[in-house]
Amino acid sequence: MGRGSKIIIITKVQKLTRFGTVRPVCLNSFSPEEYSYLFKVLAFGSTNPKEHPQLASIAKDIAAVLGGSMITANVYADVLRKNQSAKFWFSVWKKYSNVVRSNLLEFGEHPRHLMDKDHPIDISNIASSATPLRLMPPHGENDRCRKDLPKVMFGDLIAGSAILPKEQFELVAWESRILPYKKFLNVAKFFDEMNLPNPVVSPSKKRRR
Repeated sequence: MGRGSKIIIITKVQKLTRFGTVRPVCLNSFSPEEYSYLFKVLAFGSTNPKEHPQLASIAKDIAAVLGGSMITANVYADVLRKNQSAKFWFSVWKKYSNVVRSNLLEFGEHPRHLMDKDHPIDISNIASSATPLRLMPPHGENDRCRKDLPKVMFGDLIAGSAILPKEQFELVAWESRILPYKKFLNVAKFFDEMNLPNPVVSPSKKRRR
């Protein structure tokens, strides 16, 4: 390396701080206000939010239901930035609100927390699918058994422009624009009612049944 060059390590592994030559900077999760502000900046891009108060209000509502996920924030903001229509933004908010509601009813947790636990997520409402559609835990790009699956961009799914295969497919949530062009990949599977996992039922509901 040339003189004056620096290496910045971004990691969740605490023990790697020993390689640093300066005091580490620790980043905690954003507060709801910080996350909302960041999402609005990403969603509007070069557009001034003050000139579009209705969109700014919807962006705040979308940020609230996303639950703090950075990947989801980037994917949704990218889609919204390309179509700054209040009707479209409202439909996106409504769909994801229904996704959150369905996962809370089915699994008892927000999709963001399910994702952190590598648990399947119900995305039927995003895809407007009559057949239940589940987003399975992520896998590596080099997983050979997944190579032949048809690919669908998550952004196209959100925008409603994706043509869904009839069977399971690979959902590309995010693809980096710089080397080494890594991807965030998940497999999406259709489930009929007979194959769905048992929903979370509270003890009070069991007694009533």
